[in-house]
Amino acid sequence: MLLAITCRVAENPSQQVEDLAAVCAAVQNLQLAAWGEGIGSHWNTGKVTRLPETNALLELPDRGEQLVGFLYLGYPAQIPEPPKRRPIQDFVRNLP
Repeated sequence: MLLAITCRVAENPSQQVEDLAAVCAAVQNLQLAAWGEGIGSHWNTGKVTRLPETNALLELPDRGEQLVGFLYLGYPAQIPEPPKRRPIQDFVRNLP
């Protein structure tokens, strides 16, 4: 399944940032819920999401929405081993 993930375009620029962050958090929650049911996902925000033709095809300008990305969902043929994770110390620092 392919989902087009969109976000309404608010007039207020601060609200636009807040809305985009909320949509991205919702997508991650959807991915986690799908994986809990054995459904794999792939999030894509590549070049095709920024093409005027894509927006026109989805009729987004008429609806006051912007395309955030595509979410591909499906049952994996095989489940790969998870990649080795770097230690948390590589990402966290203590402030004095």
